[in-house]
Amino acid sequence: MTDAMWAAMMVPHHRMGVEMAQMAVEKAVTPGVREVAQQAAEEQRAQIPTLQEIADSGGQEAMPPEAPLEAFNQEQMAQLEALSGEEFDRKWLETFRSHHMSAIMMTDIAMSGTAGGEAKTLQQKIHDGQLEQTETMNELSQQLQ
Repeated sequence: MTDAMWAAMMVPHHRMGVEMAQMAVEKAVTPGVREVAQQAAEEQRAQIPTLQEIADSGGQEAMPPEAPLEAFNQEQMAQLEALSGEEFDRKWLETFRSHHMSAIMMTDIAMSGTAGGEAKTLQQKIHDGQLEQTETMNELSQQLQ
């Protein structure tokens, strides 16, 4: 996978992540959930311009999710929107952990074939940051059971 193709896939993935995280910032009742959501939203929002630059440098445009995945994403967002309180927090943690894990997997694949430079630096940052947030979300999930 080229760095540009990875970045082109990550742009819409990050945009969806920002949208999901912002929902938790607004709706979560568990302080730790709001905090991890705020951190994720800020980091992903800040990474999108660099991802776009990497995609553009390789002649790639942001790739929207395929129709079945897009429908699944919208279904997840609708489910989250309908929930409140700790029920929302639990479902959001489950959903956002899965979202992070898919980004980590895409990034790990990209890192194995990266050309290096700015892309490799960002790949490592995304991998490490989202893995750390996933661990935090695991801990929060345990507290909410």
